[in-house]
Amino acid sequence: MLISLSIAQRVLFLSGVSIRSLSMISERLIGRRISPTEISSARGELKAAVEVWRQRDLSKEPVKYLFIS
Repeated sequence: MLISLSIAQRVLFLSGVSIRSLSMISERLIGRRISPTEISSARGELKAAVEVWRQRDLSKEPVKYLFIS
């Protein structure tokens, strides 16, 4: 499911665009409306992927500065 969402749609979702708005916007982005059920399913996958990224091990990365805002 996650693969069918474009990067623009993922960014819109993570930016807080509502499921209803994203469903309407998807028609212009990919030529069809994505159902709220499809969006909710993709949301779960996207949240899981973000959480894995957030929890990744940085101990072996060459980080000189870490900026947190």
